[in-house]
Amino acid sequence: MDPVEQLREEHENIKRGLKLLNIAGRMADDGSLPQNETDKLLTFFKNYADIGHHQKEEDILFVKLLNINTDLKSSSSPISVLSEQHVQGRNLMNKLKLMDDRFSLFVTDYNSLLQRHIEIEDEVFPVLVEDNLNNSEISAIYLEFQNVDSNLNLYSYLKILDQLEVFLL
Repeated sequence: MDPVEQLREEHENIKRGLKLLNIAGRMADDGSLPQNETDKLLTFFKNYADIGHHQKEEDILFVKLLNINTDLKSSSSPISVLSEQHVQGRNLMNKLKLMDDRFSLFVTDYNSLLQRHIEIEDEVFPVLVEDNLNNSEISAIYLEFQNVDSNLNLYSYLKILDQLEVFLL
């Protein structure tokens, strides 16, 4: 598997989480939001999406691309835009953790941001990788991604999704 395909698979898992988060947002509106399950879901987003998935993008893929193509360092480059969206997502996640009466509003904002973000990445990453990296560099990135997965036990967070899908769907 190449690193772009791995990121796409992770995007599908993040979308699974977003579906559950939307359900939690509706439950918050009617006063039946389960605290424990919502905490687990926010843990998934923090650890799987941000710490794991975004680490692969920001600390590995983006760094390699920026080292090879200095044009990608401009503030209007896809990497700059995506990095800024990562920051926006972290800010929204901090607001979601407050679990206050604005929870469903923050759910909507977070979902919109991530859906748009994933669409951009799925469209842009294959082109950026193909245009800027050779097969050896792509293989090296994939190995680095595997190290992140192993070090963070990233796939253990998919069990959270499996459990929450049974509970919330």
